[in-house]
Amino acid sequence: KRLEKKVAMTWFMGMIGVIAAPILLIIIGITIIGGPLALIGAALYLITLYMATVVCAVWTGNIVITYMRNKKDRKKVINQKMAVIVGAIVLSVLLAIPLFGWLLKLFVLGVGVGALVDTARTDLAKA
Repeated sequence: KRLEKKVAMTWFMGMIGVIAAPILLIIIGITIIGGPLALIGAALYLITLYMATVVCAVWTGNIVITYMRNKKDRKKVINQKMAVIVGAIVLSVLLAIPLFGWLLKLFVLGVGVGALVDTARTDLAKA
């Protein structure tokens, strides 16, 4: 729900994370003690990039399913498994389009990583 309200800010935060994380990992990896930490961080970075696509697939699936329903049924709860499947299919088709797919992938990575960062930041603030 937060993602729908502030997509631009979420994308901006995500792009900062996508660009800054490898730079920080390289700086950390230069030191002897930081080498193993940089490897662990790189693995977490790759997992985050993958999960960003899944987050955007859920978001896309929710939007598609919501607009395919009747107006009276739009308030009903959406099955998240179905949202992932529909969103993954829609994103796969759209990402296969030349040039547009690259631009969409930048958007997907930015919004997905931004949503993950925003969720982690919110959860840590509650703890």
